[in-house]
Amino acid sequence: MQYFSRTLIALMLVGSVSIALPAHAQAKTAKAKASVSKKQSAKVVTTTVPSAITGDYIVAIVNREPVTNREVNLQANALVQAMREAKQPVPAREALLKQALDTIVLQKAALHSARNSGITVSESELQQIEVNIARAAGLSLADYRKKRMAEDRLTENQYFSNLRDSVILERVRDARVSSEVARVSDQEAMKSLADEQRRNGGQPLVLPEFRARHILVLVNSQTTEAQAVAKLTALRKQIAAGKLDFSEAARANSQDGSAQVGGDLGWFDAEKMVPEFSEQVAHMQPGQLSQPFMSRFGAHLVVLDDVRAIPMNARQQLALARSQLRQQRSALALQQWENELRNSAYIEMRGAPR
Repeated sequence: MQYFSRTLIALMLVGSVSIALPAHAQAKTAKAKASVSKKQSAKVVTTTVPSAITGDYIVAIVNREPVTNREVNLQANALVQAMREAKQPVPAREALLKQALDTIVLQKAALHSARNSGITVSESELQQIEVNIARAAGLSLADYRKKRMAEDRLTENQYFSNLRDSVILERVRDARVSSEVARVSDQEAMKSLADEQRRNGGQPLVLPEFRARHILVLVNSQTTEAQAVAKLTALRKQIAAGKLDFSEAARANSQDGSAQVGGDLGWFDAEKMVPEFSEQVAHMQPGQLSQPFMSRFGAHLVVLDDVRAIPMNARQQLALARSQLRQQRSALALQQWENELRNSAYIEMRGAPR
């Protein structure tokens, strides 16, 4: 279930609407829950009795909370989108629905645990997180909220409830793995580095460096994010059509110090740039022109000119080894957490999703 570990938080706002059970279904669920001994673990029950919800039906119960066929289909659509973005093969429909159902079951079990953790999120924190998510999507806050609610058919209350749940869940998850991540010592990192070098036949580790030009449009009281993105979109269209030279466009429009040199940023390694910028250039090919994207500095348009590999120094090699060990231990801790969630949850499987 490593795919669940990687995608759970990202999918929290998709297909996770809580639908209230009718009174008779609540009674049945409570009775089933009460019949299971508190000493049991991995409490999974399979039944074939369909429980109807108007226009929908229940496919599973997780800790008294229903999983509906509609939720599974929304989650399946989200999984398809995530797989395509990651360039992963999309499984057949039946397998996809099974994976989506498993994701939701684990999600609801995790949320049940997270809600009982005592962790809270203030309104100001929630608002800032929402702003950051919208900015990463290249949208204004109002446009992002409207888009998310329309696509997932969420009410405003459901939207904010899901957002709050996702933040709490992420914090519970981070608290769970942080102790494992913090345990990586210099000695362990050096041993891992030596092992890596042996696997590479003694070849030095290399680090990619990039050379790029960019156009930056600041977001401020005079220019909104949407306006900044629209301006860069218009410039990109002219540049891509060969009607405007990128360097000339940067000199005339970029709002940072590189404008006078045509937006040229020189050679740089990714860790010296903000994450949004580093991620963008890391997925580009030389000569490629990006779509407009946001960072905390404003809206960017980037053309990647060249990439080269340089040997890592000792500090960089040690940092890489430590990062790899932390990722391995984080993945292991998440897997253990998932197993515990399954073992501690009451799970009743009903009709198959379709």
